[in-house]
Amino acid sequence: MTTPYRLSIGIDFGVCTSGVSYCLLGPNEAVSSAVEILFGNKRKNLVPSALGVNGNWGNDIAAGEDKFTLFKLQLLHADDLLQSYRQTPEQLAFVRDALGKIEIASKTGVDVVAEYLRRLWASAADSLSRILRRKGLSLSDVDVRFVFGIPAVWRVGTRSRMEEAIQHSGLLELGDRPPAPLDFIAEPEAAAIATFPRLAPSYNLQDGQTIVICDCGGGTVDVISYKITSLETLTVREIVSGEGQLLGDMFMKSALVALIKSRVQEDYRDNADLDLADLDNEIEAAWARVSRIQGNTMRRAGWCHRLDITYVGGRLGRQVVLSGRDVLRALNTCTDSIVRLLRT
Repeated sequence: MTTPYRLSIGIDFGVCTSGVSYCLLGPNEAVSSAVEILFGNKRKNLVPSALGVNGNWGNDIAAGEDKFTLFKLQLLHADDLLQSYRQTPEQLAFVRDALGKIEIASKTGVDVVAEYLRRLWASAADSLSRILRRKGLSLSDVDVRFVFGIPAVWRVGTRSRMEEAIQHSGLLELGDRPPAPLDFIAEPEAAAIATFPRLAPSYNLQDGQTIVICDCGGGTVDVISYKITSLETLTVREIVSGEGQLLGDMFMKSALVALIKSRVQEDYRDNADLDLADLDNEIEAAWARVSRIQGNTMRRAGWCHRLDITYVGGRLGRQVVLSGRDVLRALNTCTDSIVRLLRT
């Protein structure tokens, strides 16, 4: 009997950005390494995990538009947030400010996550339908299975709320048939499985070896230890429970933003006439540049980043200059914490 087409869809729902991938297996095809990326093959193609309060989402949210962010963390109860992730008071305040918008709107984390996933899946399903049409297929012709990545440090209750949000989003409902199967995989394990085939020849990885995965995401960093049980079928087994911390990309960016704003305040004590919208654009440009540069480059004598400061009306002010030492000192507040987490 001919086996129908099988479509596995992987969704990486992150604190700051999200991605979608898929693998289509043809009739009687047992294994395929051809995993294709819908969203997330490059940093710029990742979809922001943001939902505008007026209905926009992701990349459709305009600059300055009020929005919900970090809502993945709202799936954790307050005690879970404190116990699952280490954090500084500043990091915790940053998160609570973002999550407070959800509470003020009388919504729950499940509500906002469900709505975001509904919008993400609508966009992904549209792209997948076009891909399948080129093969003479539709979503109703294939067996669909969803796999979601979840943080290794999440407790059972948090995972249950994630599953509730997925069900409320409607993405498992594909026409007149039973809901699509849903599986979860720990995000560091998914990272290991995706990375090992490329690393195995260079690092002489073997069955039985123990490896430590440091999964640095947009909002959190998780560290977990695995033993390789099989390289042939690429399976691993957790041997030490994971630990996590509120670090990641967004906290490095917030450290740079704090540095820039403090420097602007030093240089422009009477800054009532500054063009704040233009300053925000300069900050985004600074982050885009700094995030692509290696630390060794910033350590070179004379390296600096210059920000053009503009007054309302377009008049230019003095440039604000950030030295490599200044930038590294700000970013190291996060990178040093990641190193400490790895050493524990």
